[in-house]
Amino acid sequence: MSSDLTAWRVLIVDDEPDSLRVAHDILTLSGAQVYQAETGAEGLALLARIIPTLIITDLAMSTPNGWDLLKAIRADVLMTHVPVVAVSAYASVHVIDEAKRAGFNSFVSKPFKLTVFLNALKEVMG
Repeated sequence: MSSDLTAWRVLIVDDEPDSLRVAHDILTLSGAQVYQAETGAEGLALLARIIPTLIITDLAMSTPNGWDLLKAIRADVLMTHVPVVAVSAYASVHVIDEAKRAGFNSFVSKPFKLTVFLNALKEVMG
């Protein structure tokens, strides 16, 4: 993968409009091609049409939530290689550990801090 954001196709799934907008703006201004979904169901519908290079999902959404979305992504043979980053305003050691055990490639807490957010994504994209 690449840390050159112009090569990235990113799907952001978040039911919180401000977080969705901030993540979208940061990535778009950095040169990434960004797709966004406000629900897990919208995210799954987009994944039926595109294969992103990175997926960012909020954990606490209505069904399917970020945990369920990860299971669906990992079950899809075309997407097993796609890094998935969990985001949440509920960042505790327990939640971060659970996210990593579940198979998320990284965890970023909300609200986003520009450099922390981008550095975490670049590290995942290697």
